[in-house]
Amino acid sequence: MKKSYSNQKEITKELRKLKLQRKIAFEEIKLIKHEFKEDISINNWITTVIKTITRIGIYNLAKKLVR
Repeated sequence: MKKSYSNQKEITKELRKLKLQRKIAFEEIKLIKHEFKEDISINNWITTVIKTITRIGIYNLAKKLVR
C-alpha cells in the first residue's frame, strides 16, 4: 500500500522515522547477538554442568540418607 505525501516536509519526517526504526532494529540485533554469544560461551556451559552435577549429587545423597 503506497502512502501519498502532500509536501516535502512529510517525506522528510517519514524518512527520519524510518531511519530511527532501522537504527533501533540494528541495536536490537546487536543485543541479541551479544546475548547469544554469552549463552554459548564455555563458562556458561561449565557452570550449567557443575550445577547439574551438584543437583544430582545432592539428590543421590538425600536418597541414601532416606534409606
